[in-house]
Amino acid sequence: QLALRTISAAQSAFLVFTLRDDFFDDFIASDVSKPISLKLHLKNVVAIFRSATAIKKLWIQVTCGADSYMRVQQECQNGIRKKFDLTFEEAEPISAEYTKEQCAHRISGAASTVLACLSNFPTRLAEVTLLCTPDAIRLKNDPEDVVLDDQKDVGLRTEMSLAADTLAAYRPGPMRPEGVPVTFCLREFRAVLNT
Repeated sequence: QLALRTISAAQSAFLVFTLRDDFFDDFIASDVSKPISLKLHLKNVVAIFRSATAIKKLWIQVTCGADSYMRVQQECQNGIRKKFDLTFEEAEPISAEYTKEQCAHRISGAASTVLACLSNFPTRLAEVTLLCTPDAIRLKNDPEDVVLDDQKDVGLRTEMSLAADTLAAYRPGPMRPEGVPVTFCLREFRAVLNT
């Protein structure tokens, strides 16, 4: 299998995306006695797959040894072939020390409901805060603390509330009287909800 893992620079967010070998038309792992863990720069990998809809076929080859590299070859819909060679460092596998059972708060609901609330926030807003209270969740921005790409929207404050009964499940754990805030990058939060 191919497992793609990433962790934020602050080591506060962790993501694993796993593709089993039956996902691929051909999956050949030669001379692999133990899993290989590679460290690649995410910006380089994202640049390769930026126009994924135009890709007709994709080949990924990983070579370890004196010349360690990952080669990505793409055959595009228009017949153009692209080849990228990325150098990497061998690294220890990363994993999160996290289990859902340890979480005091549980929120479950339709992504479309939260996306509908997020559509009311300025698109260029950097961050949004989700605040858990005993009977609802609130989505809000704080203009004084949030940096915008374009400063003309600085004074705009938006706040949306979702009552607990509009969510599939809402079980808040112990909290302070003012609630429990979690701040997200708005662009990344929307991307996660859209998948």
